[in-house]
Amino acid sequence: MIKYTPPPQTGAARTPTPRTSAKTTAPLYLPFTVIYDRRERTGGWRFHDVRGGSEHDFRLLGVSTREEHMVTADYTVDGCELFVERKSHGDFIGSLGGGHRRLKAEHERMAEINAAGGKCCLIVESSLDSICSTLIAEGRKLTPVGVMSKVAAWPVKYGVPWIFAGDRRTAEVQALRFFIYWWGAMERSSRNETQANGK
Repeated sequence: MIKYTPPPQTGAARTPTPRTSAKTTAPLYLPFTVIYDRRERTGGWRFHDVRGGSEHDFRLLGVSTREEHMVTADYTVDGCELFVERKSHGDFIGSLGGGHRRLKAEHERMAEINAAGGKCCLIVESSLDSICSTLIAEGRKLTPVGVMSKVAAWPVKYGVPWIFAGDRRTAEVQALRFFIYWWGAMERSSRNETQANGK
């Protein structure tokens, strides 16, 4: 084993100089605007303090947002057919119970968007285990078996993935990653199509 011997200290100790420059640590603003439904004005996601991945040099991401009235889902990217439906722990339970007709209609609209080339998903700010535990503890009419049956059926039936993020913060970050990935994929596809038509 090669042992590392530090250089002798001479004079006052020096403070290490950060390896990252101001340019690297500055927020990187994403090239799109996230629109949120007006019902998300209180308690919704705003994507603050989210870091990008390796493709963004792990820098903090700046996200422009705007409030509008939305018919389908809770979040979308301006000018792009990308939609995310947010469900809190309690909202998800309520939607599968007494509000399942409204959730079904939402899935039917999102299925149409997917069929036309868009991308939609539902992100839950909880885990499936936590949801089932709540149903058992509170003696709800909706049972864990009933929930798991819908989890097994609806995403396949409508082509709309359900993502159980575990907690609110992870759900928020996951939603932004969904937008970043599919916005980039659609931009590349559009660019390639333009180049192909130009030949």
